[in-house]
Amino acid sequence: MNKYQIKGTSGDVSGKKWPLGETVSVGSDAGSDVVLSGELIAPQHAMFKTTDISVELQALQGEVYVNGEKISTMVLGSGDEFRFGNHRFMLQAPGLRPQRVLQPEATAKKSHAGLWAFLFTAAVAAAGFAAWQQGLLPF
Repeated sequence: MNKYQIKGTSGDVSGKKWPLGETVSVGSDAGSDVVLSGELIAPQHAMFKTTDISVELQALQGEVYVNGEKISTMVLGSGDEFRFGNHRFMLQAPGLRPQRVLQPEATAKKSHAGLWAFLFTAAVAAAGFAAWQQGLLPF
């Protein structure tokens, strides 16, 4: 079950890693799995609930922000950033893509027709300019 982990990205947790088991508690309480300090950290601040296919983060007694937005409960994807007080972390979860990546607008094939039209027009203009400079055009 330890294929997912959280990694500290700022302050005194920067570079530290914690593997995620089935449940992982975060808070200032000495019994927490991830013990954090600071006036903005509640004794039982948050909880991770992990399965083989998902990582859920739940705010308990403290405020939790994921990718800059305050949440109460959220399913995370690999690379999501979250914050407890002044402590920032990132979820490292191979294979768990954030929900925003799975949205139709993110997975839709992008049309390159405009780019190809621009390149064709530029090529024709360049060829015409070269022909004009060599005197091959009557004007």
